[in-house]
Amino acid sequence: MLAHIDFYSKCLQMKTGINVLLPDEPKEPMAVLVLLHGLGDDENSWFTQTALERYASQQSLVIITPRAERSYYQNNLAGQRYFDYLCTELLVKCRTWFNLNANVQQTFIGGLSMGGFGAAQAALLHPEIYNSAFLLSAALDMPRSWRKNKERELWYQTLFGSLQKLENSESDLFNLVRAGNRESEKPYIWQLCGREDQFYQENCDFSRLLKQNGYQNLLIEVEGSHTWDVWDRAIVKVIAEIKRLVSDSEQLR
Repeated sequence: MLAHIDFYSKCLQMKTGINVLLPDEPKEPMAVLVLLHGLGDDENSWFTQTALERYASQQSLVIITPRAERSYYQNNLAGQRYFDYLCTELLVKCRTWFNLNANVQQTFIGGLSMGGFGAAQAALLHPEIYNSAFLLSAALDMPRSWRKNKERELWYQTLFGSLQKLENSESDLFNLVRAGNRESEKPYIWQLCGREDQFYQENCDFSRLLKQNGYQNLLIEVEGSHTWDVWDRAIVKVIAEIKRLVSDSEQLR
């Protein structure tokens, strides 16, 4: 069952919308995946551009797709707190409305491109909320993107302040990994990227850095570029990996 909900968000200070995909025949344990859209998309894109609803309908998995505009899932300078929304308000509301599983071992986040950035940041900063992150063709190196795309400077300033403030901040994912405590709790980071994708090299670099800093990481390289064909096939792999992780967590209980 696919439900669309419009509601007022305190973090965003405005009305927003989400989709919640519930299994046709719910069975315990029911995992939760917050699945983020990319730049230029919205909460509907995963359902209009892929066969996600068909792939997930028979799984014990609830999928939540929030709307995030062009925010990069940041707490921006205009006062809209997208990151706080992602890590607090969104899950609290959905758990209340749908009586969802609150077990961190069965709570996951993922996304494509801009959404992959948001998913990575959320899991790295809050492994007590999101056990694992699934990054599909993720845009991971924002300082590099700022230098490369000078036409985006005014927009990026509303998100990050300045390039100097962005570098070595919590929005600089490479710095976040390097600066982390090697002994602290770490999320599992699963990546998939096409070899012809514009973000292929930074995904390879990020994977290498994660492993060097003690993270459990898997990078799957596939043929293809930054397209929905790649992500339609990728989400099938994500669902299968979540099923494996949930099974492993149940065996440890």
